[in-house]
Parts: sequence; structure tokens; C-alpha cells
Amino acid sequence: MDDGEKSTLLMFLRAQRESVLAILDGLGEEVLKSAVLPSGWTPLGMVEHLGYAERHWFQERSSPGTLAR
Repeated sequence: MDDGEKSTLLMFLRAQRESVLAILDGLGEEVLKSAVLPSGWTPLGMVEHLGYAERHWFQERSSPGTLAR
């Protein structure tokens, strides 16, 4: 991955993070921990899930030697 590609990916990642934070901004602790879907997911659970997805794609899939997978 060249520097331009890396810069673009980081820009999109930053934009996605800002979008999630804007959605959650101003919600109280009780709301953040309350299930909002039938599956039982909470807003904080969604943030945790997104963190796992980031780690998967940016550490496991994009690290040197794994790009060809």
C-alpha cells in the first residue's frame, strides 16, 4: 500500500469514526447501555463491534504479507 492509499483509507476511517461519534453525542449513559434492537445490541455494543472490525481490517488484513489474501 502506497502513502496515497494509506492516506485515503485513514481519511475515510476518520470520517466514519466522526459519524458514529456524532450519532452518539449527547446520549446519556443509560441510553448508551440500553438495548435498541431485538438482538440486544446497545449503542456501546455497536462501538465495540466497530472497533473489532477496524482491528480485523487494519491490523490483520492490511498488515504486510496479508494483502494478497
